[in-house]
Amino acid sequence: MFDKFLNLLEGGKGGDVLGLDRKQAAAAALLVEAARLDRDFSDAERNAIKSIISSKFGLDAETAQNLVAMAEKDDKMVHDDVAFLDSIKKGFSAEEKSELLEMLWTLSLADKNLHHFEEYLIWHMTRELGLSRDVCEKARDAAKSKAA
Repeated sequence: MFDKFLNLLEGGKGGDVLGLDRKQAAAAALLVEAARLDRDFSDAERNAIKSIISSKFGLDAETAQNLVAMAEKDDKMVHDDVAFLDSIKKGFSAEEKSELLEMLWTLSLADKNLHHFEEYLIWHMTRELGLSRDVCEKARDAAKSKAA
């Protein structure tokens, strides 16, 4: 399954992976990774991820559930930074990269307790994806305003 998932992220034909595209798979993988960083991946965080990706991509509850479950199984995804980040760099527009940051901020702020590992991941992604501090701060502000 991991090979299919990574191949999907790289734009290949890794087989039908829930009928999803690489942007949905990348968002789910990043959100799951962010939720796991504090070593306390709760049902509340899992539900927040489902809500975020359902809202962003217009997915039904079952599809969102399956996508999160698939991302959880493939926890090696983000640890293979080079291939994962390269596929996002090449395949995502600047706006889509910014939207990924906003989703990460939304998840990280959902429990009202921003863990320093979560914040580090977001700033790391910002740098690696070639985005500015301003873009990251705007994504954070957008996530905060939606939560209010």
